[in-house]
Amino acid sequence: GVIPVAISLYKKGASKASTASFLISTPQTGIDSIMMTYGMFLPIFPAFIIIRPIAALIAGLFGGTLIKFFDDNNVADLEECTHEKKTLKEMFEYGLITLPQDIAKPLLIGIFLASLIAIRPPDELFRMFVSYGGIGELVIVLILSIPLYVCATASIPLAVSLVGTGTISIGGSLIFLMAGPVTNLATISTIYNILGKKFTLLYLIAVTSVAFLFGYGINYYYPALNNNINWHQLMHTGAHEHAGLFTYICSIIILLILLNALIKPFEKKVEGTDLDTTINVSGMTCNHCKQSVTNAIIACANVSNVKVDLDSGNVFISGENFNLDEIYSAVEKSGFKIIK
Repeated sequence: GVIPVAISLYKKGASKASTASFLISTPQTGIDSIMMTYGMFLPIFPAFIIIRPIAALIAGLFGGTLIKFFDDNNVADLEECTHEKKTLKEMFEYGLITLPQDIAKPLLIGIFLASLIAIRPPDELFRMFVSYGGIGELVIVLILSIPLYVCATASIPLAVSLVGTGTISIGGSLIFLMAGPVTNLATISTIYNILGKKFTLLYLIAVTSVAFLFGYGINYYYPALNNNINWHQLMHTGAHEHAGLFTYICSIIILLILLNALIKPFEKKVEGTDLDTTINVSGMTCNHCKQSVTNAIIACANVSNVKVDLDSGNVFISGENFNLDEIYSAVEKSGFKIIK
């Protein structure tokens, strides 16, 4: 979801440097991600709550600086920039419906995988090859995190389980939470095609170097922390904490929001008509992607209306005498692929 927004900013006048900063810091610093970090890492390492956004900030600044000095000489063909005034109703719709639809499924998958790890911890996964909390472990976590797509919010319960079961260190978990959401094969491929090889290389250098330094720094300055973490003790402590009425009310509300996001009982299925031209777009994973594809196509000449079905990837286009090749080009420039 971050890539289309970043590309849109770039095309509307943002420099390559600021685009890089946006791409690096945004996936790590969503309010949902920060709040979940607070809730789940508080019993383990309270300072983690502050360290994670600071690390994201520094990585974004460092990445933007690298691009500024070594690859900021190209300017995109600028597009017209318009701003629609948003209402209070739209704000609540985004916070209670749109955003939960984007994170509900990966979040529940993350919780499920975290539960499996808690039941049967693979605590010897890294220790068979490298020392726990050492440089070797951090390097392995970094290498594994780069190609994987990990949702910034859904990865938190997974990281907590890996730390609590002794599979990876606190420093390793920070690397996983930084590199996982920011770098993956789809992101790297799209950035490479749109912003170039040098941009992609500097982008990866910024993310991996800052993630490694912060991960190493945590393990170096808090060596006793990794040895004192006990998953069963954490579970035992949590089980004896008596939740108040407010906690139960919040839990019920969140469960209802997630249930509505998964089932979508009030959402009508997106369908086209016999007069529409239907294309299939690959790579849309969230409502931001859906909106980016809609904006890209509606900006093409002679297109009057666009309807996108996020689940199937089908896009229904209506209008007269529009150029399909122009539409394909607009979609691909936004970071998505056309399935023909």
